[in-house]
Amino acid sequence: INAGNLGNGLFAVSNSNGSSWVGSTNIINNNVWNHVLYTYDSNTSTLKIYINDVLDLTQTAYGGPVSWNGNRVVGCRDDLFMGTSWNYNGVFDDFGIWNRALTECEIKELYLSQNLASNTTDVITACDSYTWIDNVTYTSSTNTPTHTLSNVHGCDSVVTLELTITNSNTGTDVVTACDSYKWIDNVTYTSSTNTPTHTLSNVHGCDSVVTLNLTITTIDTSITLNSNTLTANQAGANYQWLDCDNNFNAISGANTQNYTPTANGNYAAEITLNGCVDTSSCMDVIIIGLGELKSNQLSIYPNPTNDVLNINNGKGNYVITDVFGRIITVLNITSDNYQLNTAEYNSGIYFIISKVNNSSVKFIKR
Repeated sequence: INAGNLGNGLFAVSNSNGSSWVGSTNIINNNVWNHVLYTYDSNTSTLKIYINDVLDLTQTAYGGPVSWNGNRVVGCRDDLFMGTSWNYNGVFDDFGIWNRALTECEIKELYLSQNLASNTTDVITACDSYTWIDNVTYTSSTNTPTHTLSNVHGCDSVVTLELTITNSNTGTDVVTACDSYKWIDNVTYTSSTNTPTHTLSNVHGCDSVVTLNLTITTIDTSITLNSNTLTANQAGANYQWLDCDNNFNAISGANTQNYTPTANGNYAAEITLNGCVDTSSCMDVIIIGLGELKSNQLSIYPNPTNDVLNINNGKGNYVITDVFGRIITVLNITSDNYQLNTAEYNSGIYFIISKVNNSSVKFIKR
């Protein structure tokens, strides 16, 4: 409206008979176009006047809703009871009527002649699930949810969620190793296990949980000697016996768990199990029973003995073994009369074996 120069530059609205009216508190500038809007909420009997998008007046209607139902007189106060009218002298342009009270946002949009409500898209990528501003937790990709906020103008700001859900994943690392294995968690495992887990990041940036399924093969490399026969204590494997004194060369045909050497020497077993290979330590074998020492070469007494065993006419190098072929003592006799202390020997049968010709003599320790 253009206020003109009359009516004190005030804007008023009254009911049809002038018994109730409401007028602006601020003077409308003369000869200047102004945007004036009047609203009435019948639910609360509230009247408001906005001048140039600024709330000028809020007032409860005189007489309540009933007296304001019906026609309106806009632009002046028409007081029929008093026989007086205050006319508004000015020009109206773009006059509009709505059948409801406009919102603050709608009033601002009318004044500025532009749409102040906004629509935006919230683009989100999340792992497994995402709780949005609507307090809903989404577990799958979607582009349909909307939520209404209030923007800086007090108008609706409708946000649409464009959500991409990427999933975490799991996997199992199946490993077979010999003796020990150092995994991606920097832990060295020495026994089979299927419980360790480690969390990585997949191509989507989500958790990738890996479980270790580890089988550790440990080979028993011990060997025993019993009556000239060597036995590898590891069962269920593949075997190759080696001649330690011949650069650990493989002995042809000696590929079972047991091996009986045909000559004195040092022997070891190469053991293969589940793709793992390990070698025992070397064991010295002195073969018993190839011949007996003649009496004029060596004599022993008393036999059986409780403590000291006298060895006569026995200059030379000997080994003493038990009945299983295990070496108990190595002797280098340099005199014709030698005394062997057997106090620490267990009761049983023993052999004195010449290193020259493998001939032997037997004695008993009580």
